[in-house]
Amino acid sequence: MKPASEWDINDLAAMIGAEESSNLEFKDGRSLLNETEKKHEIAKDVSAMANAAGGTIIYGLHASDSVATEIAGCDASPGKLEWFDQIITNNIEPKVQGVRLKRIDLPDGKLALVVTIPPATTFAPHQSKPHHRYFRRYERTILPMLDHEIRDIMRRATSPELYIRHVFLPLDGVEDGYSMRVLIGNRSKEPALYTRVDLIFEQVIAPFTPPAGWEMTEVDIAEGDLKGFAYSRSFIVPHSMPIMEERDAVIFEAEVIVSNNMRYAMGYDVTAPGFRGSELLYAYRLNSEKVTVEAG
Repeated sequence: MKPASEWDINDLAAMIGAEESSNLEFKDGRSLLNETEKKHEIAKDVSAMANAAGGTIIYGLHASDSVATEIAGCDASPGKLEWFDQIITNNIEPKVQGVRLKRIDLPDGKLALVVTIPPATTFAPHQSKPHHRYFRRYERTILPMLDHEIRDIMRRATSPELYIRHVFLPLDGVEDGYSMRVLIGNRSKEPALYTRVDLIFEQVIAPFTPPAGWEMTEVDIAEGDLKGFAYSRSFIVPHSMPIMEERDAVIFEAEVIVSNNMRYAMGYDVTAPGFRGSELLYAYRLNSEKVTVEAG
């Protein structure tokens, strides 16, 4: 999802028909009324999004059954951005750092407000002061956090929190050909100085000649249902750069063939002191040039 600063009225229109998720929420115009109950709800929604994986809240979009149906707009009284910022500053403890706001004026004189919220890291978790509770967003639901969840989110301040992304770019002149780039990033302010990465690909999309510094071994995928290859490498300071907050770096690149109506199993395992993450993913094309990557 793009940052708030890049949104305009065309992006709002493109949301019609979109469905809410763990990192996307729609709120109608009544949510920005200058009422105590609404202010408390804002604090709850923003803190819950930050305590999960971050995301975007759009005020001024009406939704039915979690699907955006129309641009309803909100009251466009002066100082709305400052008013909103004051609410989350005064009602969330500690303050959520890095929240970005974008006011979009609508033709009918109303406004929409796009709020992008980063995941809580150094100052995590964030409490909704009016409720005296810690909340977290789960898919489309907000629930109070349990003890083990609070302890886990506090770890973000002292340990790296790494993630892996796969990007597929079409190759000119090669039918179904793509340049696959694997990127690594860090959601925490704590840099990863010693990192081990294992990238896993189904046999039909691999093997590739291992890039410099990578080792290749045969592995089983999906509980042995598929055969594949793992590519492994350690990134250790000072021979490699540390993995810093929100600075995605390309660590692996290969040319692949991705045909229409086919799914290709992939996965990864990434470890660093205080952190381990792994996921089974699938890449697929459905009669288009775009390759989509989703969790298994």
